[in-house]
This record gives sequence, structure tokens and C-alpha cells, in this order.
Amino acid sequence: MKNIYLISGLGADERVFRNIDFKGENPKYIRWIDPYVDESIESYSKRLLSQIESKEELILIGVSFGGIVASEIAKHIPVEKIIIISSIKSSSEKPLVYRFISFLRLINLIPSFLLKLYNPILAYFLGFRRLKIKNY
Repeated sequence: MKNIYLISGLGADERVFRNIDFKGENPKYIRWIDPYVDESIESYSKRLLSQIESKEELILIGVSFGGIVASEIAKHIPVEKIIIISSIKSSSEKPLVYRFISFLRLINLIPSFLLKLYNPILAYFLGFRRLKIKNY
């Protein structure tokens, strides 16, 4: 049995993974925790390690910002694979519009409950489709 850990995007939860067929595997969800003021992604990802029970045959799957966090977690523990969905591998790949939004902190203007609502139009533009994981 593989140890699969799922990390959703910001403002999302495990429902983002509901259309992925894990072929009988039982993945575990890493829950978002409150960040400290001005906390780095490196420090934040280290705190998320407490939710990972086993360090053997570890597979991390991250969506959007969860993909960035999965990459950061993999710097602190050995992983077999990282699967990144609708995300980037490093900040150098971040589109200019996202850098602008981040710089102006525009995301703070959106109430978090709105980010948790499933919106099929937004999901389409973010690239979410039905996925099947065939070969780990």
C-alpha cells in the first residue's frame, strides 16, 4: 500500500480530489493550518510534516498552491514521487499576473468561504478535469 498524501489549493479542501480514481489506495489529506505572521513557505511546510505518518513509499499530490507546498515538503523528507496538478515547480514559473496579485495582496479581498465553493466555470479555467491515476 502506497502512502499518498493530498494537498489542496489555498481556500480549498479534499473535494478538489473527488474525481481522481486512486485504484483502491487510501490517500490521506494534509489539512491547511493557520500560518504565522510573515511565515516562510519553508517554515510552514515543515509544520505540515506533523500530519505525515509514514515516511516510506511516500507520494505527494498537490493542486495549485498545494503543489508548491508539496515541492517544499519534499525538500525536508524523502519522497518517491511528487505529482503537481495545475501548479508550478518553482516561483520562477509564476505568471506575471499572479505576481501582481501577490504583490498587491488582492487575494486578501476575497472572503475565504467563496474560495471553498465549487465553481465549475472556475474549475474549468484552472484546468480541473476528471483524472485517473494509473501508474504511480
